[in-house]
Amino acid sequence: ELYKNHGKLHDRVIKAIAFTSDKKTIFTTGYDKHLKQWSLTSESSRKKAENLESEMIVTEKSPQKPQNQPNKLRKDSELDLIKDFGEFSSSYGSRLCVSPDDRFVFSGDGNGYLKVWNIHQGQLAKAYGKVHKETITHIRIIS
Repeated sequence: ELYKNHGKLHDRVIKAIAFTSDKKTIFTTGYDKHLKQWSLTSESSRKKAENLESEMIVTEKSPQKPQNQPNKLRKDSELDLIKDFGEFSSSYGSRLCVSPDDRFVFSGDGNGYLKVWNIHQGQLAKAYGKVHKETITHIRIIS
């Protein structure tokens, strides 16, 4: 879990993390149904976020998911909240992907809905509706 001063970065477990191309900004989402944009304030915080992303991938591929694994990435010293896009779904956020030009973030949810967010405008650009019958498990942009 990612922690902040007196709580967590999200009210519930984080399910997805995505980086901009320069690795200085991350997007997170999870069971609280919020999409958040964070500035990583140090090289140390970037490495910790990359490790978290790797741990999340390994955990999902493992038959047994570890319980309550704390992560040392802390909001108080290593992250600055840029934007909380708010509650964006009726289900938890399951996947994120940032476009190669860092203009858009794609979000998939537990009900199979896909949305595209304009990063610079800080708002929803397009909602595609239900594109899968169940949870979106991967999003990749091929250019």
